[in-house]
Amino acid sequence: MSDDGDINAGPRLAADRREQLRLSARTGPPPRPRTGAERWRSLGLSSGRVPASIARHAALVRARIFLPALAALIAGTITSGIGPGLLMAGIVALIGAPLGRFPMPRHVMPATRIALALAPALLGCGFFVVADILGPEQFAISATGAAVTALVAAETAMVLELFAPAWMADCPVRIATLGAPDFALALDRELAENGLRSHELTGWIDQSIGDPLRDVILANEIDLVVRVSGPRGLRSGRLGEEAGFESLLDLPVRTIGADQLYENLFGHVPMGTIDSRWYLYMLHPEFTSTRPITDRAVELAIALPALAVAAPFLALAALAIKLEDGGSVLYRQTRIGAGGEPFEILKLRTMGSDAQNGGAEWSRAADVRVTRVGRILRRLHIDELPQLLNVLRGEMTIVGPRPEQPAMVEELERIFPHYSRRHLIKPGVTGWAQVRCGYAGSTLGSAWKLCHDLYYLKRRSRLVNLMIIFETLLIAGLDSHRPLRVPASQFLFGRDLGIDLAPDIVGPLPSELSPGLAAATSG
Repeated sequence: MSDDGDINAGPRLAADRREQLRLSARTGPPPRPRTGAERWRSLGLSSGRVPASIARHAALVRARIFLPALAALIAGTITSGIGPGLLMAGIVALIGAPLGRFPMPRHVMPATRIALALAPALLGCGFFVVADILGPEQFAISATGAAVTALVAAETAMVLELFAPAWMADCPVRIATLGAPDFALALDRELAENGLRSHELTGWIDQSIGDPLRDVILANEIDLVVRVSGPRGLRSGRLGEEAGFESLLDLPVRTIGADQLYENLFGHVPMGTIDSRWYLYMLHPEFTSTRPITDRAVELAIALPALAVAAPFLALAALAIKLEDGGSVLYRQTRIGAGGEPFEILKLRTMGSDAQNGGAEWSRAADVRVTRVGRILRRLHIDELPQLLNVLRGEMTIVGPRPEQPAMVEELERIFPHYSRRHLIKPGVTGWAQVRCGYAGSTLGSAWKLCHDLYYLKRRSRLVNLMIIFETLLIAGLDSHRPLRVPASQFLFGRDLGIDLAPDIVGPLPSELSPGLAAATSG
């Protein structure tokens, strides 16, 4: 959600767009009205109807599971016989079932999208390739047959991923927000910037007109109604029974909270729409995201081999640092970890020896304090590798929120009331916010990363962690100080504060603004 051209920079343009998006019972139908058969579908074998666009999303999930399995059945039967074909197809489907329901938005995770598409075929059939090579001489499935089957199933999965976006765009989910015109504008821009054509914003439902909600939904062919809540500002005017939701029970229309919509589509949380109730999900008896013993075992299983592989690169980097200015190789700094406890983070030194004499300060893209060797180490992220020692010491984990300095944490906790929640888990060498946002470089950049950290806090799992590691490897050569999108103030605070949240703001917010921000986020 960029600031360029948004409602802070162009109020007149925003007002015009807000009026264009206003919905009532008299604004429909859309340019190409759909018949009942086009709008509504049965979901699977159920007699209940859902919007055709939502049914198409469910069909895509099933296709990701069963089309590669069908391809494996056909190829396996041709190369090895009906029995081996059925066996390989069954294993491909069993592996694909949980992966097909991966809980994070694939369109923002290119490496993950490819990995999830290929994994069922390569793992399911690759097992038989290895078994034939290393196993008994008369193994039932030949390595050649299994390899051909794997390639056919993998190619089927990739073709599906190639054409899926266009197929979904042909029948997009038509979204309307219940009131909340400012939120509708923000969502409209977010959909455009992400290039997400599987969903389209129809508009915002003007509750002040008094049209029955049912009539507005039918007239404008709405598939999904977004309820917007929060401490201030963006919320829908009337919710629940007063808004007329009970009149929609016989219609194939669905409703969703704004926070959940953003989580599902974009992989972050709009802080301006959440309050303490958002955390109730994590207090549910069935919510289990961590198991300390096994999680620690996984950490060590990754950190030890990674450190062994990284050792030659660390040695070369240490030599280069020493030759450049003769200073210390390692850089130690106090950061805040799990439970708000301080610890000493380890990094390869990339700045001059006296860079931090002036106290805590944000790093920036063209920071003059960074040495020539340091710029190379930062671009390749080699300077972060000593943090694997922090992982071995139990102070950090592989995937988690990035730790900040105590002075910066104090400032951020004062401005953003949700900031301390990121300390519920151990900080990570990499993380979801790191992959999506790069380096924060400012107070507002940290707030934008917090939107992603909160999302990770709720959705974290071992599979999610593995996919984040894949994404980290994909961007390993990119500059961590790449341009950072900073959302409009409504997104972070629930209302327009009249402040230009420009992406290039660095350092703490001006002192004259901080009290206003703190007041805006309290209560």
